[in-house]
Amino acid sequence: MADSFTIKLLEWDSDFFNKRIGQLDINQNATVIKKPHNFDLIQAKILTTDYQKIDVLNKLNFKLVEGELDFSLNINSAEQNKCSSTIQQATVEDIQQIKEVCTNSFTASRYRSPWFTQQQRNCFYQLWAEKAVLGTFDDICILIKQKNLIYGFVTLKFEQNNARIGLICVNTNNQGQGVATKLLKQAIQYCHTKNVQQLKVATQFANPSAIALYTKLGFTINNLSYWFYKT
Repeated sequence: MADSFTIKLLEWDSDFFNKRIGQLDINQNATVIKKPHNFDLIQAKILTTDYQKIDVLNKLNFKLVEGELDFSLNINSAEQNKCSSTIQQATVEDIQQIKEVCTNSFTASRYRSPWFTQQQRNCFYQLWAEKAVLGTFDDICILIKQKNLIYGFVTLKFEQNNARIGLICVNTNNQGQGVATKLLKQAIQYCHTKNVQQLKVATQFANPSAIALYTKLGFTINNLSYWFYKT
């Protein structure tokens, strides 16, 4: 029997949050974590049906943080959702306003107290959005913008014939106006132009409005997972 699990240092996360963050690999049949003191935070993502691993994490004093649903949409069957409006791609000039839209928007997030502060969470998503505009993390940021005001944005990352939505965010001043639906339809339309076969997106259990929207537009659930943390 192996005497420890594998913990991978998440370098980007660690640098950004200024703490050593590790990802636990529990494929090994282990009972202890070797050198956990080398990390400030250890995280693990487990399928909700993997009861054996969940039991092990509970015995190791991990805490349940949040549940996550991973959705996918077959783009070829999503023709009915095609949006006729012109797609606006974010530019460098939009970054500051995009950051303002991000502020305090991602409340249904696993980056929450007591493990992360609200300021850390805001900065994390602001940097993610900025990198999407620059094409250095996600590949593109699509906007709904009128009279120089950003109503919302969605980011996409491409890998071969698939794409994944990274962030989708609606300005607090424009919520309840169907902006998120329009953004998703534009993302689907853009994927059509890039010959994408599958569009994927993840959201938290704590975000029922997003779950309802993805289901309405034809997304189906691939899997359900739990996030656990140990400090």
